[in-house]
Amino acid sequence: MTSELEPASLLLPGWDVVRRDFIEPGLPGRVVVRDNPKLELFVDPGGMRFGATLALPSDSLVLPSPFTDITMVEVRIDGTRCVEISTDATSLFGTFYLLMVDVVRAVLERSIPPIAALDTSLSHWRALLQTSALLSDERQLGLVGELWLLERLLRSLGSIGLQAWVGPSSQSHDFRLGDAEFEVKATSGARRVHMINGLHQLAPTADARLYLLSLRFVDAGAGGETLGETVERISTLITPGDLHGFQEKLSAVGFRAADAVHYSRRRRMADRARLIPIEDGVPRLTAGAFVELPVRFAPTRISDVTYRIDVEGMGLVEGTTAFTAVIPSE
Repeated sequence: MTSELEPASLLLPGWDVVRRDFIEPGLPGRVVVRDNPKLELFVDPGGMRFGATLALPSDSLVLPSPFTDITMVEVRIDGTRCVEISTDATSLFGTFYLLMVDVVRAVLERSIPPIAALDTSLSHWRALLQTSALLSDERQLGLVGELWLLERLLRSLGSIGLQAWVGPSSQSHDFRLGDAEFEVKATSGARRVHMINGLHQLAPTADARLYLLSLRFVDAGAGGETLGETVERISTLITPGDLHGFQEKLSAVGFRAADAVHYSRRRRMADRARLIPIEDGVPRLTAGAFVELPVRFAPTRISDVTYRIDVEGMGLVEGTTAFTAVIPSE
């Protein structure tokens, strides 16, 4: 993907386009804003890193980034010194895009050197990057997924459904119903590809059966629901005595009723949910899997793993007897 600069305006694809076409499907890409001196945005394969590359003046020095989630390094591309600014914190991608737009405008419209432009923009964005009161789009989607299962359990089990939602209290998995545990994953991609965080997310706790609930949502335009509307509707299913507990769980995951106006994206289910028992044949990494790695890979020194799994076509389909036997319907 490329973009050209007209004298009076900077033409970059909007964040929604970058997210939809590259980040969510995990496709690599770049926005060439200017060929010479080089100035471009890029997305790495898998949508795991997002950044910008800018040619450096001969006298520029690249200092370490002042932020833990942003990396700044000097690179050479075709013999040209450049600064590469990037982040692999997916929750920051939207904010980072706006930051890069600020930098690009400063470089192109006001002829500010890249490092100085970045320093100025970072100072403007410092508070926002360090503390964000709003849920990222990724966390909104995750909450929408958990609310889908909560609503189903409330309709079939009443107050027990709310008790089953244990993720907000920092439990190992999102829901616990008897000896069954549920890890809820939602995506807006074309395939059921989900991000897994850590070696324990797809490992059942003792004496429990673990299921991955895979949900796929699409943007609904004027239809569907916003996150705030979903929360409000589910609130009507909860008894007055449980309402405070529901609000506390929402607060624990970062949702505040006062922020609902900012969550304007409307979603609907793309197709029927799938419930995948975690058993042999399901793609996953666990601590047990790392034990089996040869010593030469030093598995004991690997402490944090984030990866994606593709479960397209797997599991029990919503509406079948097998699905309902695990997650009851109304």
